[in-house]
Amino acid sequence: MVGGVPTRPPETGGAKRIMTGAPLPDESDYVFRIEEVTADPNGRPMLIDRIIHSGENVRHPGEDIDIGQVFIAPGTELGPAQPGLLAGQGIALVLVRPRPRVVVPSDEQ
Repeated sequence: MVGGVPTRPPETGGAKRIMTGAPLPDESDYVFRIEEVTADPNGRPMLIDRIIHSGENVRHPGEDIDIGQVFIAPGTELGPAQPGLLAGQGIALVLVRPRPRVVVPSDEQ
């Protein structure tokens, strides 16, 4: 499931395949990029050719924005970029207001 979390965590020392940007399964603490994984000819699921450290290739909500930084100003019209920016901060719901409709009465016909 794209963007979903696997229902079972990987076994100790094991791995789960996830899509880019998906949440990590429970009890997982790093990500191998697919480019670093090769199939094992002896039937094991994968081989990793280097040591990877805890937290590597893991991004946390909000890490690209400084505390107190305004990243979408009030009154900004939402376009295709803003939902991704909000999601990257872990924000699922926002208060929005429809564009006001103004009617100006006139005596002219």
